[in-house]
Amino acid sequence: MKPRSAILLVVAGLGTGCVSVVQKPCSTGGDPARDKPFTGRIEKKQCEQRRGKAGRDVNHGAYREWYPNGRLALEGEYREGARSGKWFEWDEQGKLLSERWFENGKEVPTRAAQAAAAAGAASVSPVSPESASQRNTK
Repeated sequence: MKPRSAILLVVAGLGTGCVSVVQKPCSTGGDPARDKPFTGRIEKKQCEQRRGKAGRDVNHGAYREWYPNGRLALEGEYREGARSGKWFEWDEQGKLLSERWFENGKEVPTRAAQAAAAAGAASVSPVSPESASQRNTK
């Protein structure tokens, strides 16, 4: 290989960002996406993984699951293998079932839930039906 060809290969690699993609199942990269066993059918899962601090591949970034009809079933984010931020779950018709918040893999109450508990409310729907339906349209 001529020196000029080698330089072109290095430059081409830099242009693509040299991102390594881990080809392992999302389920092996950290906390399970669901607390309870799921009895429905999931068509597709999508996650991002990277090499974690302990040297193993962990989920890190966006996580999504889809029903066979193409609607989102579950959406959230992982940080170093632990659930983080808002997680949404929908039924097969696109109805929002739950919105939960996680920090370092542990569920924390949302501000709306804390306010409702303080006010003595029995249940809270932290997401309006309009925003949930806009988020999960086929």
